[in-house]
Amino acid sequence: MMDKNITVPIEIADLFKDAHIDITDAVLNNVIESMREFKNLKPEEAVEIFSQKAAQIYQDTLHERMKEKMKAAIKEQLHF
Repeated sequence: MMDKNITVPIEIADLFKDAHIDITDAVLNNVIESMREFKNLKPEEAVEIFSQKAAQIYQDTLHERMKEKMKAAIKEQLHF
């Protein structure tokens, strides 16, 4: 009988290192797009909006990377 438990080792530091460039690129691209969209904002409003968008992009990108690593670990353990 096959063990039904799957161990997914994820080193958080490695995850952040792997995703850092993608996250930085995504945030910068979003800021450039947002600058066009929100060109009439006051500086303090722009900082708040960009900070919120950057945090969301950062979170989404890390989440995607974690899902990718989990899928790869599961696939490896199930020998697909």
